[in-house]
Amino acid sequence: MKILYYIYQICIALPILLVLTILTAIVTIVGSLLGGAHFWGYYPGKIWSQLICLFLLIPVKIRGREKLHGKTSYIFVPNHQGSFDIFLIYGFIGRNFKWMMKKSLRKLPFVGKACESAGHIFVDRSGPKKVLETIQQAKASLKDGVSLVVFSPKEHVLSQDTWDISRRELFS
Repeated sequence: MKILYYIYQICIALPILLVLTILTAIVTIVGSLLGGAHFWGYYPGKIWSQLICLFLLIPVKIRGREKLHGKTSYIFVPNHQGSFDIFLIYGFIGRNFKWMMKKSLRKLPFVGKACESAGHIFVDRSGPKKVLETIQQAKASLKDGVSLVVFSPKEHVLSQDTWDISRRELFS
């Protein structure tokens, strides 16, 4: 049965997902340019994520979403040990948010430009001043119920000094 699923993934799902990704990026870029990055930066990606889970035959069950308050901004920090947390957060958490992602993702064809157009935040770790600018941009995005998703893979854990700066800047 596993072999059939692998064949399905490669021959059917993968081509569909590539086309979906490109279309979602184009819709996000155009929609954001026409005005409304708040809407276009979230809903196309949400639908894209739900379709990815659907086409990959992955059932998703969410519990606890009712504990999130309507106009409250949150900072979500998943441990990002795999790539599926992207689809699960985008597609099923039910919150409009901005991603904080590493700067190198801006170079991805279509996706990088879509993220930039949508106002997602690229983390520049080239120096303390750049990190501080990123933190200030993140802080500014936390308004009107817009939340923030910060990926913190184990290899990029902040040092205590950097975390103290981040905590002061974000929560002051």
